[in-house]
Amino acid sequence: MNEQQETREINIKLNWYQDKFLFSKERYSCLIGGVGTGKTFVFLLKAWQICQENPGSLGLIVRREYTDLRDSTINDFEKYFGVKVKEQAKEYEFPNGSKIMFRHGDLTDKNVLKNINLTFFGIEQAEEYETSVIFDFLRDRLRQSENSCGFLIANAAGHNWIYERFIEGAKSEVYDLPTGQVAYAKPNYFCATANSFANAHNLPASYVADLRAQEKDAPEHYKQYVINDFNVLDADDLLLTPEEISNLKQNFSGLAGKRYLAADLARFGKDKCVCFIGEEVSGFKFAEVATDAWGQKDTLHSVGRIADIGRQMNLQDGTVDCDGLGQGYFDNLKDLVNGHYGLKEFHNTALGKQSPYANVRTEIYFYIKELASKGWLYIKTPEIINDLARLSYTYNRNGQKMMISKEIMRSKGVKSPDYADALMMSVWLWKTKNPETSNLRRRKIGRFNFINNQMNNW
Repeated sequence: MNEQQETREINIKLNWYQDKFLFSKERYSCLIGGVGTGKTFVFLLKAWQICQENPGSLGLIVRREYTDLRDSTINDFEKYFGVKVKEQAKEYEFPNGSKIMFRHGDLTDKNVLKNINLTFFGIEQAEEYETSVIFDFLRDRLRQSENSCGFLIANAAGHNWIYERFIEGAKSEVYDLPTGQVAYAKPNYFCATANSFANAHNLPASYVADLRAQEKDAPEHYKQYVINDFNVLDADDLLLTPEEISNLKQNFSGLAGKRYLAADLARFGKDKCVCFIGEEVSGFKFAEVATDAWGQKDTLHSVGRIADIGRQMNLQDGTVDCDGLGQGYFDNLKDLVNGHYGLKEFHNTALGKQSPYANVRTEIYFYIKELASKGWLYIKTPEIINDLARLSYTYNRNGQKMMISKEIMRSKGVKSPDYADALMMSVWLWKTKNPETSNLRRRKIGRFNFINNQMNNW
């Protein structure tokens, strides 16, 4: 391709979300979209435009798997722009001195890149990376100019690191809700979203019809990869419905009862210790009183903090997750509490085959679901609600429901639900300490109405 061809103008009509992503001025930009939304095209166009407008630029495009980089990313680049990438070097050089390098995997050649100053980096299918390690490594290479930037495209994949960096806490601009076209912005970060139907006018009618058919044939796949739903992760079923999540935010008043503390203790560097205090309301409802969280503290600090919170909150009982390192925390806490309030160990024990639930954790989370469905659980801390919104479950070989474990969630790049687990243990303690009222709450709706009327008379 000659110089004249390099600089020729082509009129391209972009969708709203593509335009927002292409011309974003934030240092880091992202496009999260359903299948068929033209993410790769505008992603490569952004790289091409930067190189054309900034002679001597050096860019790096990354994808996790080599075969995907070769067969998809590089192939699309050559097709869209009518050029040829150097096969061995995996690089394309512009006549104006700009260059794009294509790399794959977890950057095993980090040492080579340490002293490189990049104008930009781009990550294709960024959700394939389970953590932000590569993104953060590449940020340090953006040293070539004041306008250096990083950008990425991805499919929705739960509340992963991309969601946390680009959407959580951002201000939104809604263009069209039915097609999921929303822009999110906060300092240094911008994200545009769209579902597959935002680009339906550019797709074959038969393809669009098949996308719609997936709503019935493959509902979880449809939600994640077509509708671009962030509350779906790898086709696992979500614990709580949107309506149940909404119910959690409805405050209620009544007779205040006993208080229960639960502490979920950090096991990994990025996890937090979370202390939740819940209160029985009117004998059959449960409400958050307070939540405290901290990280990177030693055992003495954590135990002392939990004991102090308990003394201030006039607790009835408390519990600590005693699986793993929690047993040591529990033993130290017991010495500090010294009878001020009761303490009970929490263990996520397996349940018998006759139970519909695989373990205690799953049983209590489904009890939380029951409370949420009736509007009998009030939560005010956003982190707890966010954790609950992304919790999902599957089935084991015995046909029992089983919550997706923290370890699996971490492996998929999803933040550990420490806040939700603290709530779960507090509800477990409340339920365990009040077996009679717990059994009453599980009876038919007529019995619920009877209890409610009785309590109103009290």
